Amino acid sequence: MFVHKCSWKLLNIINNTLNIELVPSSQLGTYVVMGLLNILVAAYTYNVEIYTGTTVNSTTKGHAHNVVMQLMNGLLFEGRTLYTDSYYTSVPLAEKLLDKSTNLCGTVKVNRRFLPVVAKLKQKRGDIVSVENPKGVKLLKWTDKRFVCMLTTCNNHTCTIIEGTSGKLKPDAIFDCNNAKKGVDISDEIASYYNCLRKIIKWYRKIIIELICATSIANAWYIHQKWGTKHFDVLEFRENIIDWLLDEMSAEPQNLKPKRETAHFRQKYPRTARK
Repeated sequence: MFVHKCSWKLLNIINNTLNIELVPSSQLGTYVVMGLLNILVAAYTYNVEIYTGTTVNSTTKGHAHNVVMQLMNGLLFEGRTLYTDSYYTSVPLAEKLLDKSTNLCGTVKVNRRFLPVVAKLKQKRGDIVSVENPKGVKLLKWTDKRFVCMLTTCNNHTCTIIEGTSGKLKPDAIFDCNNAKKGVDISDEIASYYNCLRKIIKWYRKIIIELICATSIANAWYIHQKWGTKHFDVLEFRENIIDWLLDEMSAEPQNLKPKRETAHFRQKYPRTARK
């Protein structure tokens, strides 16, 4: 239900940039796998998958490959670009997405299979090398303070060094990848404000609280900031939601007037001294 609500709300107005992020959970080795849909400079959580160690539709491509294809279900064949980090990026994934009219761009580990020999060659600062396989997957390796190795299937990536708006010199693919991943940081920052998570034994309750009190509110706040008539900060937005929910509860017809001891009111608590 959560994924359905998040996906259909924004499906008709999304732009062509997607991002995948893996968020580990501290309980039972589980993972909450979130697909974040970047819109301009902000982020909207489009899809969520909870991984517990086994999958029904497992393939020989590996877990990371399966996660990406599962999260991308319904978003393929539209010419979109998927930006990934080194955990997900691989040559088979890039070729698979390219067959489905979807581009991929992201950092890649130099010890991944199917990479050319130049991926492991040492470079001096400022060196850049790029190669392309017959299927259209480009490998880029560039060294500044440290080396960066990337895969991209975007036609507009020439893998040449250009000057950014701040005067920095980087390959064009790195500029695009960094800009796309800004949405992940913004979404994580918004969701971390006024965190409701507490220590709990049952890990699935923590996931439910995270989705309702963090991810959902971050999505709603972004939509309101983007298309709403009045802008709020995150705290004001949360308070308005609480007030609205309390008003809805009090507006319901009741035979008996609730006692003051059992009624719900929002109030502020004074700050406590830090330990």
